[in-house]
Amino acid sequence: MSVSCLRTQVVKQGPGERNYHIFELLLQDSNIGQVNLQGLSSFQYLQSRRTDDDNLKAEYNEVVEALAKVGFSDEEILDIKRILATILLLGNFEFSDTSSDKAEITTTDELGRAAENLGVDPENLRIGFMTKRLEVVGQAIIQELSVQDVSPA
Repeated sequence: MSVSCLRTQVVKQGPGERNYHIFELLLQDSNIGQVNLQGLSSFQYLQSRRTDDDNLKAEYNEVVEALAKVGFSDEEILDIKRILATILLLGNFEFSDTSSDKAEITTTDELGRAAENLGVDPENLRIGFMTKRLEVVGQAIIQELSVQDVSPA
């Protein structure tokens, strides 16, 4: 399966399809603040979300226990949770056009939370997300992206 296909499955599901359920399970973590999802209840990538919280909580606990059994440390499990949470946060990014037809992230709270999860400066994450680097005759050119460029297809 190609990376492009996986990206499409995470970003957009077909009618009646759910996203990978690990995202739903993550929301059952009683320490959701560790991954900067506290206070958030709506996620673009979870439009067809399950609501059977008791079953989800049991499944979540099984996944965490299984990760520990196969040798993941508590810190490594937390890193996995941070990555999953960051994917959910990136899906909540909203964009607007600037006067020069360049996109700008308008959801600065999600940007800050995602950057904290990744251990990077929010401005560096914004630049990495909103630009592309081109090599032209051995010279690097940084190009800012438009709303169309950064929005899911």
